[in-house]
Amino acid sequence: MIKPAGHEKLPNSDYWVKDQLPKEMEDKRRPLYQIADELRKNKDNKVVLVRDRLFVNGQVYSQQLSDNVTKGDKNTRTSTGN
Repeated sequence: MIKPAGHEKLPNSDYWVKDQLPKEMEDKRRPLYQIADELRKNKDNKVVLVRDRLFVNGQVYSQQLSDNVTKGDKNTRTSTGN
Protein backbone atom coordinates (compact mmCIF):
# COMPACT_ATOMS: atom_id res chain seq x y z
CA MET A 1 0.00 0.00 0.00
CA ILE A 2 2.72 2.47 0.89
CA LYS A 3 4.93 1.87 -2.13
CA PRO A 4 2.26 2.68 -4.77
CA ALA A 5 1.04 5.67 -2.75
CA GLY A 6 4.59 6.97 -2.37
CA HIS A 7 5.13 6.76 -6.12
CA GLU A 8 2.02 8.86 -6.74
CA LYS A 9 2.62 11.46 -4.03
CA LEU A 10 6.40 11.97 -4.31
CA PRO A 11 7.17 12.28 -8.04
CA ASN A 12 8.87 15.70 -7.91
CA SER A 13 10.45 15.56 -4.48
CA ASP A 14 13.76 14.52 -2.94
CA TYR A 15 12.10 11.51 -1.28
CA TRP A 16 11.45 8.01 -2.60
CA VAL A 17 10.06 4.67 -1.48
CA LYS A 18 12.31 1.64 -1.90
CA ASP A 19 12.08 -1.99 -0.85
CA GLN A 20 14.18 -2.79 2.18
CA LEU A 21 15.88 -6.13 1.60
CA PRO A 22 18.26 -8.18 3.73
CA LYS A 23 21.94 -7.33 3.22
CA GLU A 24 22.67 -10.77 1.72
CA MET A 25 19.99 -10.32 -0.93
CA GLU A 26 21.07 -6.75 -1.66
CA ASP A 27 24.65 -7.99 -2.13
CA LYS A 28 23.41 -10.53 -4.71
CA ARG A 29 21.31 -7.90 -6.50
CA ARG A 30 24.01 -5.22 -6.70
CA PRO A 31 25.87 -6.68 -9.75
CA LEU A 32 22.54 -7.33 -11.49
CA TYR A 33 21.58 -3.63 -11.57
CA GLN A 34 24.24 -2.76 -14.14
CA ILE A 35 23.43 -5.84 -16.23
CA ALA A 36 19.72 -4.94 -16.15
CA ASP A 37 20.46 -1.38 -17.28
CA GLU A 38 22.53 -2.66 -20.21
CA LEU A 39 19.83 -5.13 -21.26
CA ARG A 40 17.10 -2.46 -21.02
CA LYS A 41 18.89 -0.42 -23.70
CA ASN A 42 17.34 -2.86 -26.19
CA LYS A 43 13.66 -1.86 -26.04
CA ASP A 44 12.61 -5.37 -27.13
CA ASN A 45 13.89 -6.85 -23.86
CA LYS A 46 11.54 -7.12 -20.90
CA VAL A 47 13.88 -7.00 -17.89
CA VAL A 48 12.60 -7.67 -14.36
CA LEU A 49 14.56 -8.03 -11.13
CA VAL A 50 12.74 -10.34 -8.69
CA ARG A 51 14.35 -10.77 -5.31
CA ASP A 52 17.91 -11.81 -6.22
CA ARG A 53 17.27 -13.08 -9.76
CA LEU A 54 17.16 -11.25 -13.06
CA PHE A 55 14.58 -12.24 -15.67
CA VAL A 56 14.96 -11.27 -19.33
CA ASN A 57 12.00 -11.92 -21.61
CA GLY A 58 10.59 -14.37 -19.07
CA GLN A 59 13.80 -16.38 -18.71
CA VAL A 60 16.15 -16.44 -15.73
CA TYR A 61 19.29 -14.47 -16.63
CA SER A 62 22.49 -16.36 -17.39
CA GLN A 63 25.60 -15.33 -19.33
CA GLN A 64 24.47 -17.52 -22.25
CA LEU A 65 21.10 -15.79 -22.28
CA SER A 66 22.79 -12.39 -22.13
CA ASP A 67 24.89 -13.15 -25.20
CA ASN A 68 21.82 -14.19 -27.21
CA VAL A 69 19.58 -11.37 -25.99
CA THR A 70 22.08 -8.67 -26.90
CA LYS A 71 22.26 -10.17 -30.38
CA GLY A 72 18.47 -9.91 -30.68
CA ASP A 73 17.59 -13.62 -30.40
CA LYS A 74 14.20 -13.61 -28.65
CA ASN A 75 13.77 -17.40 -28.89
CA THR A 76 16.51 -18.25 -26.41
CA ARG A 77 15.65 -20.93 -23.87
CA THR A 78 17.72 -21.67 -20.83
CA SER A 79 17.33 -24.37 -18.24
CA THR A 80 17.50 -23.42 -14.62
CA GLY A 81 18.49 -25.88 -11.96
CA ASN A 82 16.95 -24.57 -8.75
